[in-house]
Amino acid sequence: MSTKSQKKYRLSLLTKLVGSTVFIITFIVILTAWTAISIFSTTLLEQANQEAERATTGLQILLEERKTSTKASVILLSKISHLTQYVLTNDKKAMTSAITPLWRESTLDFLEVLDAKGNVLVRLQEPDKTGDTLAAQENVRGALQGTITTSFETGGDTRISARTGVP
Repeated sequence: MSTKSQKKYRLSLLTKLVGSTVFIITFIVILTAWTAISIFSTTLLEQANQEAERATTGLQILLEERKTSTKASVILLSKISHLTQYVLTNDKKAMTSAITPLWRESTLDFLEVLDAKGNVLVRLQEPDKTGDTLAAQENVRGALQGTITTSFETGGDTRISARTGVP
């Protein structure tokens, strides 16, 4: 009877050793995997943040360049000789023929000539659409107050546009 109980005891001890070893190995594997995942996730998050910062900076630079370009183009177009006279006499045909060639050479997507109240006299990109008011736009408000104003605004067809108003 003593040999049977010793066999049970030996099997039980062997089972305990194997079980403990499996538990320790499993614990080490889980701990290692958790550490690796944690490090990988942190690194991935840092890289994503860096890429987002680079993209944001690039977009800001692009928008500022567009804002500067728009301002320069509109100032140049506003210096066309006799344009003020055409506006005062409401000569839409003369306004259109005076500014269209330069507008086509510029990087501007749209160009409107307004009266002193902010009403559209000429809209080169949509020649048949005139008479509406743009007085609520920030760039137009600034121009009506006598200052060159460039701003970013949401547009009808675009999500964002750089707009310049020149008195």
